[in-house]
This record gives sequence, C-alpha cells and structure tokens, in this order.
Amino acid sequence: TGFDVDECAGHGAAHLTAGGAGDAAATYPEVDEFVRTFSLAIPAYTYLTEDDAAARVKALKQEGVQVVVGPGLVTDLADKIGLIGVFLYSGNSVRGALEDVIEAARLRRIESGRRDYVNTILAHLNEGVAAVDAEGRIQTYNPAMERFLGTPPAAALGRKLQTLAPALSLDGVMHSGSKELEAIHKLGDKMVVVNRIPIITEAGTAGAVLTLQDANAIHRVDRNLRSRSRARPAGVRYSLDDLAGASPAMHHLRELARRYA
Repeated sequence: TGFDVDECAGHGAAHLTAGGAGDAAATYPEVDEFVRTFSLAIPAYTYLTEDDAAARVKALKQEGVQVVVGPGLVTDLADKIGLIGVFLYSGNSVRGALEDVIEAARLRRIESGRRDYVNTILAHLNEGVAAVDAEGRIQTYNPAMERFLGTPPAAALGRKLQTLAPALSLDGVMHSGSKELEAIHKLGDKMVVVNRIPIITEAGTAGAVLTLQDANAIHRVDRNLRSRSRARPAGVRYSLDDLAGASPAMHHLRELARRYA
C-alpha cells in the first residue's frame, strides 16, 4: 500500500523488481507514480536472475539501505541478510496469476473429460482391467475386475494390488519391464487368462496394467467359430469343361448348357 511505501521511505528503502531481457526499466508503474507524487527518494532497480537479485540486495545493504521493497524472491533474500523485506505485487502480476489459475482449471477440465471418457469405455468391457502406479497402488479398476475379485472399486482404489490379490501382483513386470501375456491362472472356481503389461515412460516404469479374461468365455467363442467354419456349403466339384468328349454333338451340348445356365 501507499502507507507501506511511505514507511519504507523513512528507513532508507530501495525498490527492486524483476526485469525481462532487454527491459531497461521493469519497476512497478504504481510505485513509480507514488514516488513521483510524494517526491520520495526511493531508488529503483531491476534484476534478470535470482543471482542478480541476490547480488543487488547485498549491494544495497552495503550502501546502508535498511528496507527492500519487491516481490517474494527479493523479500526472502532481504530477510536472510537482516534487511526488512516488504512484499509488493503489481496489477500485471495479479493478472498473470489469475491467467495461470484459469489455464490450470481449463487443463484440469480437459484431463477430467479424458478420464471420464476412458472410464466409460472400461466400464463396458467384459475384460477385467486394473492399473497400478509405480508403488503398486491401484489407480484404475473397472466393474469387470470387481466381478473377478469380488472387491468394489471404492474399496480397491488406492490399495496395493498385491494385498488385494497376491497371485496377480504386477511387481515382477514392473521390475523386469517385460510383458507377460496369456498366462492361465485359477482364480477361485474360474480359470482366467492373465495379461500383465508394464507402463514405461521416458522417466522409467510408471506402473503396470493387469487384464483378466474368463477362459470359459474364450472357449465358447472358439467353439462357435469352429462350428461356423464346419457349416460352410461345399463348392461345385465339376465344371462344363470337365465333360468328356470332343464330338460336334458334345460341343453343341456344352454351348447349350452355357447359354441356359
């Protein structure tokens, strides 16, 4: 506030703000106007990096300055070396902060929409799907997986998969980085086909995905496909060209057959 600046003026103050590349005077216009209006002797400085700010604050202390007015970085540096730091922000910094908040909210809405989209797809799969983070804690768990394991999503999310279903642990693939596909496993009274797939990013292993399929359902599909294959109609075994004989009468017969076929 103006009161803060006026108080600082009585204690030998300096105004220090961040500048941009090629910005010769990036001090707060509001402070400059206040200083001119009340004819206050408050020198203003700018800095480009944290090291610049630290060097300037030390120099101000050596010059006898007792109070430094500026943004959070400056006030923290001033406090560390025994000066009084007065936090100050401009309209531009407030607008910038609001824009950052709005952008973050927009990105969160987009991410939430994507998550809802993926969850809707997972909810309609007959295949059980669970995904864990790098610590092995369940982050995704669809209704089909609940039918396999008997644990509802609310009770499964956040828990370690190994404690929920030790035989289905994903620790092995997360350590090896290799997939384990189409393993047969007995789960209760069911035989299931198990797939374990690590999630690998540029930063390393970020987690893993577990999928379960009912082996009986796969067998039924296979049996259905085989029965359809056997039900195919037989093709024609012979053609007109297979008729024996080269006499004019046989030639005329072939022509008549082709004409009326």
